[in-house]
Amino acid sequence: SEKPDCMERLQLQRRLGCRTFHWFLANVYPELYPSEPRPSFSGKLHNTGLGLCADCQAEGDILGCPMVLAPCSDSRQQQYLQHTSRKEIHFGSPQHLCFAVRQEQVILQNCTEEGLAIHQQHWDFQENGMIVHILSGKCMEAVVQENNKDLYLRPCDGKARQQWRFDQINAVDER
Repeated sequence: SEKPDCMERLQLQRRLGCRTFHWFLANVYPELYPSEPRPSFSGKLHNTGLGLCADCQAEGDILGCPMVLAPCSDSRQQQYLQHTSRKEIHFGSPQHLCFAVRQEQVILQNCTEEGLAIHQQHWDFQENGMIVHILSGKCMEAVVQENNKDLYLRPCDGKARQQWRFDQINAVDER
């Protein structure tokens, strides 16, 4: 089937200075939807290689908490994560902390609002299960050292410890 020619309508929209529906929702009727972007993936983040889930084991103040792997548990709020359309991995609820990197280690930091610029809290969740830190191009990997199972950035090689899956995949409507 042939696509209709919409050029005339688009030119009219530009000439009249029309805004998008997304702009309307964000500026005229923001109470309809909270400003938080809908997550594309959510729930526990499972590591395929070790069969464990990403977790923060800190007691009290969790700012700067290194992310580790622990047995998966539906009752642990510390294992609830969301990968948003802004390519951030939000921790827990409310979503006030994001996955970040300090000396190649994955930690929790305050989420930064840096607009569209790529920054150190941006992660690409790929179809092959790898989570790529966009700024460095490296993959999140479960690294076992003695009794610790921490999350670090490593060159992407597709090994099982670099493979991840979320509990839920949500359809994201691109605006």
